[in-house]
Amino acid sequence: MTTFDLTRTDYAFRPRTSDGRLGHIACWDGRKPFRGDHLILRNGTETTRYRVLEVDLCMNVDPPTMWMADLTFDPRS
Repeated sequence: MTTFDLTRTDYAFRPRTSDGRLGHIACWDGRKPFRGDHLILRNGTETTRYRVLEVDLCMNVDPPTMWMADLTFDPRS
């Protein structure tokens, strides 16, 4: 399991629930995560940790480094 700090990366995050516990991310960075990895995302002036549920590696897209993933909120313990 790997943790990716995406706080300085260009991405789009869309909550899938009103409380933000589930979400979807589209990222243009070539570092593709795997199921179970953690992502650190911007949350105002703070950060929030999510765990990757599913990854779509987006084959044959422009840019070729694009990937998308479904996420679940996974607070640091």
